[in-house]
Amino acid sequence: MAMRRASDASVSAGKYRQLVTTIADGSAGEEVRQKAAQDLTEIAEGLIQSPHGGTFLDFTVPKLTQALRSIGFQTKPCPLQSMRKSCLEVLCRLPLNQERGQQHAKVIMEFLLDVLAKDNEECVICVVRGISDMLKNCRGTIANEVVLFVGISKGWYRDAKNVAASMLADEGEPKPIPDFPVLGKDGADGREYKPFSKASAFVKGCHSLKVICDVPVLIVIVYQCYKTAVQSMFAEYLPLAISLLSFAPKVPPSAMSPFKKDIFADICSAQIKTLSFLGYMHRLSPEAFIGNVPPELIRAILGMLRNTPPEVTFLRRELFVAVRMILGSDLRRAVLPFLPQFFDDATLFGVGYTSHETLNYQSIEQRQRETEYIPQQLPLDQSEKVASVSKFSLKGIVYSTLAEITHHIRTMLNMDQMAMAIFMFARNIHDDNMGVNMQTMSCKLLLNLVDSIRQKTEPTNQGRELLLVLLEAFVRKFHTLGQFEIPRVFDRVRNGAEEGKSETVDNVSATGVSASSSHTLSLSDEYRHIHGAILNPHVPITQIITDYRYIVKTLICGVKTLTWALTTGSGACVRSFGSREIELYRRLVKYGFRVLDIHMLLPLPDGSVSIRPSTMTQVRSKEEKELLEHFIGTFNMLPLHDFIDIISDKIEVGQCMICMCACVQ
Repeated sequence: MAMRRASDASVSAGKYRQLVTTIADGSAGEEVRQKAAQDLTEIAEGLIQSPHGGTFLDFTVPKLTQALRSIGFQTKPCPLQSMRKSCLEVLCRLPLNQERGQQHAKVIMEFLLDVLAKDNEECVICVVRGISDMLKNCRGTIANEVVLFVGISKGWYRDAKNVAASMLADEGEPKPIPDFPVLGKDGADGREYKPFSKASAFVKGCHSLKVICDVPVLIVIVYQCYKTAVQSMFAEYLPLAISLLSFAPKVPPSAMSPFKKDIFADICSAQIKTLSFLGYMHRLSPEAFIGNVPPELIRAILGMLRNTPPEVTFLRRELFVAVRMILGSDLRRAVLPFLPQFFDDATLFGVGYTSHETLNYQSIEQRQRETEYIPQQLPLDQSEKVASVSKFSLKGIVYSTLAEITHHIRTMLNMDQMAMAIFMFARNIHDDNMGVNMQTMSCKLLLNLVDSIRQKTEPTNQGRELLLVLLEAFVRKFHTLGQFEIPRVFDRVRNGAEEGKSETVDNVSATGVSASSSHTLSLSDEYRHIHGAILNPHVPITQIITDYRYIVKTLICGVKTLTWALTTGSGACVRSFGSREIELYRRLVKYGFRVLDIHMLLPLPDGSVSIRPSTMTQVRSKEEKELLEHFIGTFNMLPLHDFIDIISDKIEVGQCMICMCACVQ
């Protein structure tokens, strides 16, 4: 066996010399050289790992680089282009981190940079990975070439805006890229240019949007490995990147032809990758952004939000991930003058049926389809994790990003800006397409605005009006939870519809509550669009109960905070209660106690849930007792005459407090 391996190695050693010689022979036919390059690619991996690896490097590198230089750059598909691409793949796979490879690293890097600057798109994309590996593995050898690479990459960003404009030229379809003529069907004397077509010509690498998408990875590697050599030039990327981000088409995307729409989608993808690069660059080198964040960056982000075609929703999702990287840092202060535009739904989600339907939290049917791929053999915790990831949509990214920005600049907002924030997030509390966790996040953000509103000493009553709007939004949520959502959680527990299994909860029967026969929960069509987590059998009932307990706690603490803001402090926010306030607190009493019934559902260690009988009022958890005290404390802060008006005008309020809630029996 050992003799056979040695024989195979010697045969391969003799074969690669013959193949490399054929590739370097300019007199050989193009198809012959192409076949030799393909055969060399197949055996190169084994030769690198064999004892002949050092000899292979010494013989192959000079001849391949010389042959590729003599061939020149190709502008259209041909056998020489295929040969050139195969040879570049061999050079990029060489083990240059070894001692023998370090001797050739400088020569290969110089050649690859020449390809990077002048070659066509196919070859440039081929060498990007090889350059990435060399930047990480040959730090001490190619330091001078790194500076050259930085200059090439800056040139790409400098020309990117003009290249994008030429691809969306007004005259017919996009123009051919300069320096790469596309020849027509006529003879040598009557040649004409025809519209850009990937089937007939290659795009120059420096004019390729695909290459622009890969450049940020290389730049980040350069900064991590050669920080001292390129740090002074790193800040120069910011204005060049903003130039690309600020590109906007002259014609709206909706008026473009299908061909141009595809081109513009590629341009949007390149812009998004560039924005992500700026966000990562800020993490690596925040000093480059200090005092150097022009308003053009925020305007460019708004322009990208408006121009991204609504039908490519995955690009808008990637865009908001990049926006979150940028505006999730101390750069969020630059958003303040443009905040009203970020609160515009047309800017955030686009216009049209496609954008709104796709960007919402998925419908129940979509959630069920997405969770079908979860393997049944996965442990329960892993299955839950996969299901929770599948339910997260762009709407969550958008509103969580806005919530984070608004939270950190809330003290700088004026009343009009706070009113916009309150309108948006108060609406989200009642959005049936939003998950319970997102509704809770909206509640918490609104509560963070309460103190800022209270401290505004304006002669008008705008601050008090905003507080009352918040109070009404919370009271309405109490109504929805107590009358619709929490009762349906009880229905699911009684029906045993947990994790898609039809089984009766024995613990429910043990507590004296009648358990229905085993069947899947079925609601009327008017409620099928809401409460997706309850109808989704892949969401454990224990997780649903935890989420609802958390939002109930947030709401109860919220109404207490709002009552404190309305009854204490100074300014226009404090005033005697009128009929509007009295009616809000009556509704709060009516529906507020109902939501505490969620604590009657007791999760058990085995994953099942029992319902505590209404007669066992002494058995309450510490959290339930604290919430009851907070809720009662809300009314303790009211003036005595207002409290009397709340409970004495309608006997229905007292009946709700005594008869309709088990927590106060």
